[in-house]
Amino acid sequence: MGDTALIPYSGYRKSPVFVGQTTHHSQVVHYLAPPAEDVAAMLEGIEIFLDRTQHQSPIMRAAIASFGFVYVHPLIDGNGRVHRFLINDILRRDGATSQDVILPVSVAINDDPTSRRAYDDVLDKISAPLMSQIRSHISFASKPTIYPDGVESDLIFSDEDLARPTWRYANYVPHVIYLADIINTTIVHHMRDEALYLRNHDNARLDLKEICEMPDRLADEIIRSVTANDEASVGRKLRRNYPRITDEMWASFVKAVRDAFVPRG
Repeated sequence: MGDTALIPYSGYRKSPVFVGQTTHHSQVVHYLAPPAEDVAAMLEGIEIFLDRTQHQSPIMRAAIASFGFVYVHPLIDGNGRVHRFLINDILRRDGATSQDVILPVSVAINDDPTSRRAYDDVLDKISAPLMSQIRSHISFASKPTIYPDGVESDLIFSDEDLARPTWRYANYVPHVIYLADIINTTIVHHMRDEALYLRNHDNARLDLKEICEMPDRLADEIIRSVTANDEASVGRKLRRNYPRITDEMWASFVKAVRDAFVPRG
């Protein structure tokens, strides 16, 4: 997490953790992660899985390892970021993507409320049945305990053995299907849109330089202002900084950028 992390402890967590919310001064638990003493062994299990499934489906391996990591929740903070990193890292190591390609899976996951709901739904495939089984064994103490990693928690879970079969032997079929869909959406839609934007941006740059020789930095500033529909205020600022830009030249800049970004059938 780097030197800018706001938490003092690094390494595997030493405290209990759950995903939930507070409503009307009461805690609602949506998912309870394995106890801290199980974390190292469960992460070792993910490593063994990856070792034993080499040369099998990269999407299957990436889905099970990355979602397995997020269910173990081994860190105090940053589990989601590592989860998404593992998807790309495993696909790259397995040769499913090239070394210089990073699939923007976060964009597809968080694209809109429906996409986010689909992600929550696939997490619920394991967490919802687990919680229905163990909820009655979860309570909260009147005073929190301070754990070795500095976390204060009032969570009490009285029957860890009841949950261990689900934590250790979960069914990840829905997660594999979900990740395959996310990768398809990422490649077909989000990466295509990004490629179109970059092509249009390059064309706009070239067209601006046909009107007037300028550095890339200035061309990019003009493009950003026009595509953000902020050309009026930015135009005034640029003309103050570059007195040789006339109203006529600025109008031609705006037209060139707009024409470059016009959708082509």
